[in-house]
Amino acid sequence: MLAEKKQQPGPLSYVACYALWIALGLALGWVLSELHSTWLEISLALNFNAWVARAVRQLSMPILGLIWLALIFWLEYHLRTGVRIGRLIIRAARFGSVVLGLYLLVIVIRLIT
Repeated sequence: MLAEKKQQPGPLSYVACYALWIALGLALGWVLSELHSTWLEISLALNFNAWVARAVRQLSMPILGLIWLALIFWLEYHLRTGVRIGRLIIRAARFGSVVLGLYLLVIVIRLIT
């Protein structure tokens, strides 16, 4: 009886993995920067005093930056694991749909305010 040979992913799979990682990481960063702008617009639209708008501007960017940093490290691990188990495209599509959903939520919030 022959032992089943596990198929190793080729180098092109890892190239695709890291290309998707860069594209999704940049898209996530762009959406989070749009979220930052939306929070600033909301704080100005609610006619808070200048101190609140300044606090929102100065605190939201570092907090969103830390969230972005954590998510790109997790995304790299998630996609690299997807290459090994043969589910790279599914995992990339799932994360891309979450990013797209977040972007649509930001757009809806901007239309409401």
